[in-house]
Amino acid sequence: MVDHADQFGLEAAGVFGPFSVQGEYQTADFDGANDGASDVDTGGYYVQASYILTGESRGYTGKAGKFDKVRPKGRVPGNWLLNMRMGRCILKMRKMKPSTTRL
Repeated sequence: MVDHADQFGLEAAGVFGPFSVQGEYQTADFDGANDGASDVDTGGYYVQASYILTGESRGYTGKAGKFDKVRPKGRVPGNWLLNMRMGRCILKMRKMKPSTTRL
């Protein structure tokens, strides 16, 4: 059972011609009630960068909060993309108390 929870998140993205970058950070803190539940802290992030070698640019729809498809330009049937992504997820449990729950 959770007595109290706090959550925070931040996300950003940008497109600069054929280069784009995006990232997100999330954290949450769940405080257990006095019935033996543990406190749990979670957090995580990712950062991603990409470069379209064939020169196209990714579109971004702000209202929907998502990137559009990359449309090849000219007569080339596709495009080439270099991509890098890094992320981490953390889970911590604190105050593991013996449970007093009876069946």
